[in-house]
Amino acid sequence: MGKIKNLRIKDIIAIFFSLYSLLSSPRVMADTPEKEYEIGLFFYNNDDISDKTVEIFQSLIHKYPNTPTAEEAAYQLGRYYQKKFYIVRDLRGITDPSILEQAVGAYKDFIRSYEDKSSKELADAYFYLALTYFELGNKEAALQSLQQMVSSETLKDDQVRVDRLIWSRRPQDRIEGTFNAQELAKKTLEIFHSYPTTPFQLRDSKELEALILWCKNVYSRKQAQ
Repeated sequence: MGKIKNLRIKDIIAIFFSLYSLLSSPRVMADTPEKEYEIGLFFYNNDDISDKTVEIFQSLIHKYPNTPTAEEAAYQLGRYYQKKFYIVRDLRGITDPSILEQAVGAYKDFIRSYEDKSSKELADAYFYLALTYFELGNKEAALQSLQQMVSSETLKDDQVRVDRLIWSRRPQDRIEGTFNAQELAKKTLEIFHSYPTTPFQLRDSKELEALILWCKNVYSRKQAQ
């Protein structure tokens, strides 16, 4: 039985690396933006920290500019770097603020590129940019980003999709819901009003815990209607 289990594990590892090599090959890079996006999303969803996700999404943006899929890929670059920061910290014990700075840069690039184009991800970018700033200890910039969600006349996107506020393997941190952008921003401003400016304290903060609880309560009320 032990040999069978070991064989299965080896087979799974071999299949995974074969798939990785296949998807990494330029010969099989998709011929449509949608297919290429799905390949990038495969790496993202499997907790890639090699920047393969970035390579694929940036290639997509370059080859298929001004498409809805390129817009989605540009937004996901920020999500990738934000997620990568927590994976690297959890799995390698390394707290690397430069990864969060890359997330900030990706979100700001997205906002500059799409704030006048009625992007359906614009409110999401402002919100996750704020959370990234909170993690970096830049409270002032975080509050400004949230305030932009509340007051911006160009913000035509009124919904924010949330699966987790920050990446975590803890099941209690999972939310999965869509929230009104202004309500979410106002609640986050209220909860984080007294948040400290000390960096790298977000995950275990009482503020994040309170916001997760609020999101879950809002989602539960929606489901009950």
